[in-house]
Amino acid sequence: MNMNSMKVGLRTPVHRRCSSISVQASQATAPPQEFRTCLITGANTGIGLETALATAKSGYYTVLACRDQAKAEAAKAKIKYGG
Repeated sequence: MNMNSMKVGLRTPVHRRCSSISVQASQATAPPQEFRTCLITGANTGIGLETALATAKSGYYTVLACRDQAKAEAAKAKIKYGG
């Protein structure tokens, strides 16, 4: 998948508490996910950023939920342009 064609959106969180579901699948065995959406909280650093990178590379429409807009924009650029 071309890194520039990945769809990444930014949203501000509506609720402070969210439940999370972990799904483990290697990129080699996972089916195409181009019509699925994945919301990642804390997506600007650490595990959240790595999860956002992996889901975007897998073809998910990835929504980054971050508290700081500037950090969210930096994470979006890192994901889109492989930086």
